Amino acid sequence: MTRVLLVEPDAARRDRTALSLRQARFEVRSSGDAEGGLRLASEACPDVAVVDASLVPMPLHEFAAAVRAAAANPALQLVALLAPAPDAARAYHAAIVAGADDALPATAEAAEVVEAVRARERRLPPAPTSAGSAAG
Repeated sequence: MTRVLLVEPDAARRDRTALSLRQARFEVRSSGDAEGGLRLASEACPDVAVVDASLVPMPLHEFAAAVRAAAANPALQLVALLAPAPDAARAYHAAIVAGADDALPATAEAAEVVEAVRARERRLPPAPTSAGSAAG
């Protein structure tokens, strides 16, 4: 089961999105702040992180590196939720350059977040197989 870390300050939006992700059969851990998100990343080792970029207390590229290090997962896929901007294309490009693998408006519906997580899930490396499971 794909593990998802959701970092979203708005409790109602966080609960709604987490519920939608769980209904889509993702294992979800969530936090309302960046510090809690980094702590959960080290505990839960997520495959995908969905993070409201506006609450990150550091540049996004630093947070992307920190969450990947905390999760001990350099392949962690990061979806940034972006605050409304006059030039959405420029904001999206800046998020990608900063280390996000995808970006959505922070106002995205829960179903859109689920779709983005599914897209990121398809890009994860295959899970290692155990040596004992090989046919012999």
